[in-house]
Amino acid sequence: MNISMDNKRGQIGIFIIIALVVVVGIVLAVILIPKFKPSATNVNSDNPQAFIESCLKEDIKSNLERIGLGGGFSTPEGNVMYKGQDYKYLCYTNQNYIPCVVQEPLIKDRIESEMTIALKERVQDCVKQFAEESERRGNKISVGKISENVELNTGKIIVNVIAPMTITNEVSRNFNNFKIEYPSNMYDLSFVATSIVSFEATYGNSEITTYLQYYPNLIIEKTKLSDGSTIYIVSDVTSNEKFAFASRSLAWPPGS
Repeated sequence: MNISMDNKRGQIGIFIIIALVVVVGIVLAVILIPKFKPSATNVNSDNPQAFIESCLKEDIKSNLERIGLGGGFSTPEGNVMYKGQDYKYLCYTNQNYIPCVVQEPLIKDRIESEMTIALKERVQDCVKQFAEESERRGNKISVGKISENVELNTGKIIVNVIAPMTITNEVSRNFNNFKIEYPSNMYDLSFVATSIVSFEATYGNSEITTYLQYYPNLIIEKTKLSDGSTIYIVSDVTSNEKFAFASRSLAWPPGS
């Protein structure tokens, strides 16, 4: 009987020790793992392509979201307010009973231009950060004039960074162009928005169900306001991207 009780106590003691080891292990993991987690800087400090891509990723995402909601503009002017949000008029007339006038005929080009401007300072910072980190690791580095441009393509946005640089340690390596690709369906959203604006300018209205037959991944919200304006929000359910804008075309005065 005593031997059985001793065995049970021994088993309980072992379980307690194991539990303590597990708890201590979890605590140490929570405390220490973040310290040993490799940062993008450490991982990519010898690889300018990977470093710049990692550095720009969040800025590409946030600026693309802001410009999409701004109708292709970083700081849109000529807006209508709806539910606390400003919507850029891409087709507008202040008169009634007549079609609107297109305010921005090249939406895709506008997005590319606005993204290029929005990312300019960040591109400069990322290249500078890479150069500083590379030098801390014992390299000698020279960097030439930096420039950038943005392209919208099907399924992606491309940031072309021109940053001539020479990295020297035991040998010299030369770099010039860096092509940063980020998944995005903004190209399709801009194409649909351009088509809607064209219909608004020609016929005063756009039939959104037509687009959904060709773009099943899109949701198009269309809201008519009392002043004759129409709010369009084109959303991609796969990428969660949105392009939002307004139109005022063939408007009827209130009470008509």
